[in-house]
Amino acid sequence: MRVGSAEHYGWEQSRPVQLVALVSAPGDPKAFAWLKVSAVAGHPEMDIVVCPRTNPRQWRLPRAGHRLDVASWTVDPSDAAGWEQALARGGPLRWSPQGNPDQWLFLEVPGARVAPERRDSGPYFRGVSYRGRGRAAQALAPGADVLATKGLATSRDPRLATSNFAIEALHAVVGDEGHRVEGSPGRQAELEVWFSAGTTFRVLGAGVVDDTAVTVLHQLDTVTGRPWRPLADVEQVLAMYARDVAAVRAAGVARVGSPGKFVGEVQ
Repeated sequence: MRVGSAEHYGWEQSRPVQLVALVSAPGDPKAFAWLKVSAVAGHPEMDIVVCPRTNPRQWRLPRAGHRLDVASWTVDPSDAAGWEQALARGGPLRWSPQGNPDQWLFLEVPGARVAPERRDSGPYFRGVSYRGRGRAAQALAPGADVLATKGLATSRDPRLATSNFAIEALHAVVGDEGHRVEGSPGRQAELEVWFSAGTTFRVLGAGVVDDTAVTVLHQLDTVTGRPWRPLADVEQVLAMYARDVAAVRAAGVARVGSPGKFVGEVQ
């Protein structure tokens, strides 16, 4: 995510920014976001608190390829240090703006501008689903974040994610904001879980199960930018995949109605 402005000197070039925590206002636990702006040439690192300029005036993460206009207040370094201590103790952060905003900024998540996805209307699924990937695909470093700018289709059936195990590498995706896609009987058989465009995933680790290279991804919350808690344990996810494989192998070969639908890198 990046922050910039066309209205204020020194913000013409957007800068990298990281969400630290949500900040409560009276009557609204998610009104503001505390952001840490990275240092760039001529501009030191700084902390800001922001909220959207338009209704609903509650913090939300901008979609990939879109900008969110925000009001911004600069946080004094001593206040930021106190907030860090409060966060370490697990306590909520509370703040009320004093006076007008210091800056009018925009936030943006790089990526292609995308149309609303019709599959976003299904019920949420909490758990593990799968997406195949090429064995020759570049390994993803643990701790790295990957952005699905176009959305991500996964299946709860590892046979569909691997074309009946013809593909020897896959992602095991842990999350709670994927949508079950359940329309026609054919769709129901696919056991699809769809993650909306702009969803970010964190790489937790990898392992090999049943001769398949499995990379574990953990979906980040679209509001806070932090992992869905509790964090998944890589070994437990690999064990779950092994159980799922054993179950579907016993059921025989699956009909792959849409070849390639559940195969490919997160992009």
